[in-house]
Amino acid sequence: MKKWLFIFVVALALVGCTGDTDDVQTSPLTFSISDTTLEPGNNKVGWFFNKPVEYFYNKVMKVVATHERTDHSVVLLDGHGMVYHSPDNTADKTLVPSMLNLPDTGRWKLDLYVNDISYGHIMIDVEQHEERTLPVAQLIWADRYK
Repeated sequence: MKKWLFIFVVALALVGCTGDTDDVQTSPLTFSISDTTLEPGNNKVGWFFNKPVEYFYNKVMKVVATHERTDHSVVLLDGHGMVYHSPDNTADKTLVPSMLNLPDTGRWKLDLYVNDISYGHIMIDVEQHEERTLPVAQLIWADRYK
């Protein structure tokens, strides 16, 4: 009898742990960037996070870039505030604009930290474009958020 009671309690606990984990409050922090092909020099980009803006109050982000071929590292953002009032912010998405000053062409790994905790990385390509400093989509975005 005790054996069946134990099995029932364990089964009940397992069923209780299989609830919906896609809720924004319990999901892990994920992010993306508005454009993964940038140019050397200053680029205005948007960081998109899967949490509401309230999650980022009193938090700062840091981004460290490492060149894939040369292993040269540079701190792109340090102590960057994460709360911006934007019509793009929703209950399940937050936009954080920033400038990225990339020193060279090639593939870069951007490591993201929020309050000095690592949240992973994203790979971007940096290419040289003739006669313009930003891709057209980036110019539209930069004008919108001046």
